[in-house]
Amino acid sequence: TRGQGPVRVIGGKVLDSTVLVAMAGRRLEALLVLDYAERTASTLLVPAPAVVDAYLELDSDEAAILAELLDSGVIVVDPLTADNAPAVAGRIPAPLLRAHEGRGLLALEVGHAALLATSRGWPVVTCSTARWAGAEGIRVELIQDK
Repeated sequence: TRGQGPVRVIGGKVLDSTVLVAMAGRRLEALLVLDYAERTASTLLVPAPAVVDAYLELDSDEAAILAELLDSGVIVVDPLTADNAPAVAGRIPAPLLRAHEGRGLLALEVGHAALLATSRGWPVVTCSTARWAGAEGIRVELIQDK
């Protein structure tokens, strides 16, 4: 058996909803993340709450683009289940829990992404560092700040 540290899995990044929105909006920085994953055969893992959050930000044309990206095989959506819900809740940063909206979709997204990133030793790719304030043990890669 292994120690309690993250299990290092080669070749992946965790994306939050800000990156999905940027990809659907055809922003170059976000598309380069997708291109890199395709060229290196690495995985882009997305927590299910991030997909919901992204769709809330998109118009119908961008939503169609996101749907195509999610079907591409490069992006893998990790479901929120009864099995992983306690661990997701345990990874929600304290500032989000204290915030008025802290029990909402953003908290679920960040907690789920943090769990995925720390359990694999992967970075989280984002366009907004603010949502990651207070998240411990997370390596964040900023591609553009909102």
